[in-house]
Amino acid sequence: LDPGFRPEGLLVTQIDMQPLRPEPARRADLHRQILERVAALPGVEAAVEAAIVPVGGSGWNERVLVDQQPTGISNVNRVSAGFFKTVGTPILAGRDFNDRDTTASPKVAVVNEKFVSEILKGAAPMGRTFAFEPSVGDPVVTYEIVGLVRDTKYRALRETQEPLAFISETQATAPDPYTNVLTRSSVPPATLIGPLTRAVAEVNPALIVDFKVLTDRI
Repeated sequence: LDPGFRPEGLLVTQIDMQPLRPEPARRADLHRQILERVAALPGVEAAVEAAIVPVGGSGWNERVLVDQQPTGISNVNRVSAGFFKTVGTPILAGRDFNDRDTTASPKVAVVNEKFVSEILKGAAPMGRTFAFEPSVGDPVVTYEIVGLVRDTKYRALRETQEPLAFISETQATAPDPYTNVLTRSSVPPATLIGPLTRAVAEVNPALIVDFKVLTDRI
């Protein structure tokens, strides 16, 4: 079955920051430090973050509002810049996330083909805006679509394709106290476990790490 990305050569490092009890303002800095140290390791070609590991069994979905009207439910993932190139999902139009996507800049999103056909009813996606239905008392946050990617599997290989919206990790105002770092390497992924463990410990030895070779998990 075609997952819509290239799982070969990908190592997933699950990192739990909760032993540090970091305040939201501190979490973004921890995310940045971890990613920088991992990306600098010998043999690592690319390192990116993802809230949801592709075909990892877990998920996150939201009701979507277009022009303030509910139009359906979409899966969601929060990822860092370079995610699509690293996992091997083609960008069909527009752009990836980049360093200019910050908490101070307008919120942006990248969506898949199924999001366009089901949520946008086939309308051209680039430049369109949408929001996730907020909880009671929360403000409505609007996202502008800046990219379109190929459909990919989300929770499992056997699932049917579903709408999927990607939002930017660097635009999170309160980053999660845990993260998944996906590394693509020029060496067997399992050989990176030792260096990755040491790299994360250099940020803080209290951080908890776990590893999965993505093809093994599949």
